Amino acid sequence: MKQKIIFSLLTGVAVFAVPCVSYADLGAIQPGFFVGLAADGVIPNYGFKTTTSSDIVIKKTSNSMLLRPDIYGGYGELVASNNLYIGFDVGLQLGAKKTVEMGYYNSTPPSSSPVAVTSGSEGTVYYADVMPGFVFGNQSNVFYGIVGAAHGSFDLSQTGNAPFAQSEGHFGYRIGVGDTFALTDSFGVGIKYVFTNFGDVGFTNGTFQYQLSPKNNELSLGISYTFGGSSNADARGPFVGD
Repeated sequence: MKQKIIFSLLTGVAVFAVPCVSYADLGAIQPGFFVGLAADGVIPNYGFKTTTSSDIVIKKTSNSMLLRPDIYGGYGELVASNNLYIGFDVGLQLGAKKTVEMGYYNSTPPSSSPVAVTSGSEGTVYYADVMPGFVFGNQSNVFYGIVGAAHGSFDLSQTGNAPFAQSEGHFGYRIGVGDTFALTDSFGVGIKYVFTNFGDVGFTNGTFQYQLSPKNNELSLGISYTFGGSSNADARGPFVGD
């Protein structure tokens, strides 16, 4: 609960503080290839269950916030007299090991001395997005939606009774919104919120079958660089707000 409150506060501060920058002091949104680096605050929610036994009782689920670096690149284009924007990007979010579940065998309610502890973690996530948007604010701001796909790697291990360790990859979808401000014609800063659902990831250990259902809520703050931004400045058409 504490982490969710902090996450909400960070989102609110970023959304309301960034527009306070004077548009007259900013550059303009430019078409072209871009690269970026961001810090992602991720709150994971890993549903966990066994599909073969009712004797396993889940005692704890961890959903504390993780801070993960995010590296990306892509291409953006201005259309419809430069009032609309369409972008494409690919990127990777580096993994962070985190125990997300603790499973207890043959104990209802869970005892203080588990027979086995089951833990899961998420590795590197690769993603690709389509980002349609609208340019406003004296050419300096683009607000866009995010629709994409992601592939994550997930580890599940168990200590104690029937120990094992496995890794599985799984595809999922991403949806979200973002906003980028052009500090100059080349450099921009942005904020985005993304929800990622990886579906159900299955693991097998002998006669036991386990299932993770990872879902991530992500708030990303980053900086990007558009190649050729300054040289494109004179070629722009009229923007809404000019």
